[in-house]
Amino acid sequence: RGGGDESNRNSDNIPLLKAVITAGLYPNIIVADLSKKVPKLSTRAGEVFLHPACLDATQEASLDSKMLVYHEMVKTAKVY
Repeated sequence: RGGGDESNRNSDNIPLLKAVITAGLYPNIIVADLSKKVPKLSTRAGEVFLHPACLDATQEASLDSKMLVYHEMVKTAKVY
């Protein structure tokens, strides 16, 4: 077994960690158009919206990445 240092060699490599998480959840990818005041979010199926109860819904206007991943998508009649 490797030591703790060897196991954590890339633990501070944020771009690599983001790439690994994104690859693991592919094709559950959302692309954000950050050129707008409130980013437009879209998937291969079309435009999507974050539910207000979502952890990131309050931070939607200040996303630091154009790629988001999700675990589950639920289709609703958007009223909120």
